[in-house]
Amino acid sequence: RVGSGAAGVLEITVVLASGKVVVANEFQNPDLFWALRGGGGGTFGVVTHMTLLAHPEPTISGWISGPITAKSDAAFVELLQRYVEFAGTTLIDPTWGEGVILNPDYGMAHEFDRGLNVMQVGSTFLDISTDAAKAAWEPFLAPLRARPADFTVDVKFSQQPFKNRWHPTTTEAIFDNRRNAPMGYFWWKGNASEVAAYWGAYDGRGVPWSMTQRGNAKALAQGLFDASRTSLILWQTNKALYGEHPEAKERDLTTSINPAVFDNVAFITVGAWKQGKYPGIAGHEPSKSESQAQFDGVMAASAAIHRVTPGGGSYSNEGNYFQDNWQEEFWGSNYSRLLQIKKRYDPTNLFTVHKGVGSEGY
Repeated sequence: RVGSGAAGVLEITVVLASGKVVVANEFQNPDLFWALRGGGGGTFGVVTHMTLLAHPEPTISGWISGPITAKSDAAFVELLQRYVEFAGTTLIDPTWGEGVILNPDYGMAHEFDRGLNVMQVGSTFLDISTDAAKAAWEPFLAPLRARPADFTVDVKFSQQPFKNRWHPTTTEAIFDNRRNAPMGYFWWKGNASEVAAYWGAYDGRGVPWSMTQRGNAKALAQGLFDASRTSLILWQTNKALYGEHPEAKERDLTTSINPAVFDNVAFITVGAWKQGKYPGIAGHEPSKSESQAQFDGVMAASAAIHRVTPGGGSYSNEGNYFQDNWQEEFWGSNYSRLLQIKKRYDPTNLFTVHKGVGSEGY
C-alpha cells in the first residue's frame, strides 16, 4: 500500500566501525543511506536513530479467514491454479495483504498426512467495505462452492475500524499476564504456535507475476502442490511489490532491496518447527531425528518452489540459512555496489553476519 519499510526511512544516525558517528540521508552520505535501506544484516554500522515517513491511518481493517478443502489431489492442484491466477489479477491491488497457508499443521509436524489438501485463507483488506471485498473474491470462491463434491468452502469476511486494530479482543490475541508485564502487551493467536519455537528449517522465495498467468499458472500450482506434500507453505501478497502504487514504487527504487521484488506478486515461506524445545535444557532438548526430518521435508519443498519461480529471488531476513549463491538470491544486481560501500565504511569487516554483505570467506 505504501511500499517497503526500507523506503520509508528518511534519515539514519549510525556509528561506523571507526567509531565515528555520521548522519545518512539523501544529501549526506547518500551511498551509505542507500546501502542501509535494504542492505540487511547490520553489516554497515550500528544504527542508533531513524526518522521514518508517516502515512495517513486507514479507516477500515478487514479480514478474510477460513479453510478451503479439496477432496482429492487433482482438485487441490486445480484449487491452487485458480488461486494463483486470482492472486495475479485481483490481489496485486494494494488493497490486499497477507495470503493463504497450505496444510498449516505441517509447520509443527515431522510426519505428514500426505492426503491433507487444505488452503487456510488469512487475508486482509483496507479501506473497502466487506461487501466490496466479497464481490472481489466471488469470482474465485463461487466456482468452488458450486462443486461440493470437490471442494468445501468455509471462508468468512469481517471488518472493523482500523483504529481498533491494535486494541484486540481476547478472541484475537493472547495478553501478557506475567507479573509486572507492561499494560496491553500481547501477541496474535495466529502466531501462538511459533512462541518458543525450535526451527528445523526455513526458506523463502519470491513469486514472479508472470508465473501466475495462463501458460505458467498450472506449473506454479503443481510446484505448490509438490511442496505441500512435505512442508507448510505460506503465500503472502504483502511481501512483494508488483502492482504497488506508483508513488510508493518511486521511493522503493531509491533503496538497495533486491530488484526481483518489483516483479514478484507474492512471497512464499516454507518452514517447520517444534514448540518448547531448548538446546541444553534437560528434558526439553530438540530431537535430532525429528529436526532432520523437518529439514529434509522443507528442503524438498523449497526445491519444488524454486523450480517454478525462476528469478524470484529472496531476501536475507527470510531466506535459507544454507542458501547457495546468496549474493544474487538476496540482493540481485545491487550486490556489487553494496560490497563496494561495505569496504569503504567497514574496511576491516568488523560487522559480519552469516551470509551478509561482505561475509564471503567467513
